[in-house]
Amino acid sequence: MAIERRYEGRFRYYALVCDHCGDEAGHFDDFQEAVEEKRRYGFKSFNTDGEWQDLCSDCQNMMEYKKGTATALDDFGGIV
Repeated sequence: MAIERRYEGRFRYYALVCDHCGDEAGHFDDFQEAVEEKRRYGFKSFNTDGEWQDLCSDCQNMMEYKKGTATALDDFGGIV
């Protein structure tokens, strides 16, 4: 799950975590704030064989490349 509830002592927070690579994108005091920031950070949800996964933008790009759906613009768009 991309939004994990965690505790540090008596302090509770929510962390955005990519289901594929495990990278964390931020910590938030409120679950709804984490949901809103999930979109801003570029996380997307995918259903694969009935299981939901939330991936960061880097992992989304890697998965598209592996599937062969990435375009030259995806690969070289920032080089022009």
